[in-house]
Amino acid sequence: MNNSTLIAAIELKSIADSFGKNANNRNEEALGSGIDIKEAFEEDAFEGLTRLFTGYLILVEDCQETLTGVQIQIKHFRAMEEFMLSPETRNTSYIKNEKGEYPPIDGVSYMDRFDILCRRLMQKKLYTAASVVKSPRSAIKDGEYSAVTRETGIKAFLASLASHVETIAAIQED
Repeated sequence: MNNSTLIAAIELKSIADSFGKNANNRNEEALGSGIDIKEAFEEDAFEGLTRLFTGYLILVEDCQETLTGVQIQIKHFRAMEEFMLSPETRNTSYIKNEKGEYPPIDGVSYMDRFDILCRRLMQKKLYTAASVVKSPRSAIKDGEYSAVTRETGIKAFLASLASHVETIAAIQED
């Protein structure tokens, strides 16, 4: 906030256990919140606001469970290539069986899925910036963290936020 003007809205989330269930919940929350604020902004719920930074930042535990590939078990629809561990097999071995169902297939890790989520949130313009930060539990002692990719890393997120704040400051200068 800058006085009574909303400058930025940032959704902060974390995940450190029950990754299968919680990953789906975090995806649904990110989409729902992104759509809600986008609609509110488009409907002028913020009364004349013309620029708004929306951010999504998720902290994911850097552990074996989040770094290991997860099997995809979708029977009636094909998994998208970017979620597949070996996308080159999509048109050869990943085909419907005699029951008309797709077989289970090895998928990318939860960490990679969160990276895909963040990139998609920005591509679809649901958020101005989205970041996945990975950090081990031991970081409570030393603050260790890292990015999955540069595009969704915290540095890119903060650069986007700083640019927005600079723009707002320039607009409001006397």
